[in-house]
Amino acid sequence: MAADLNIFKGFIESLVSDERVTVWHLGMILGIVQLANGDKLADPISISRRKVMQLGHISNIVTYHRCIKDLQAFGFIKYLPSYHPGIRTTVYLIEK
Repeated sequence: MAADLNIFKGFIESLVSDERVTVWHLGMILGIVQLANGDKLADPISISRRKVMQLGHISNIVTYHRCIKDLQAFGFIKYLPSYHPGIRTTVYLIEK
């Protein structure tokens, strides 16, 4: 498990050093990272809004959408939403 955390170390360090990032953004990123299957930041991560909200301890859908929008604008993620109920949304973590 420790080896897996090292993969995201630089990414997390850039997140926490950005003054625009709040605890809600961090919770969302941690929820997304928990859903990651690959061992590289560039690998796409398939997510569901419900699961990210649960893992990130986000209870308000408005907060979820605001944080996703912010994380895209800040350059931390590339978000490719799926509007089909049977196809999951894809997220790429962008290493700075």
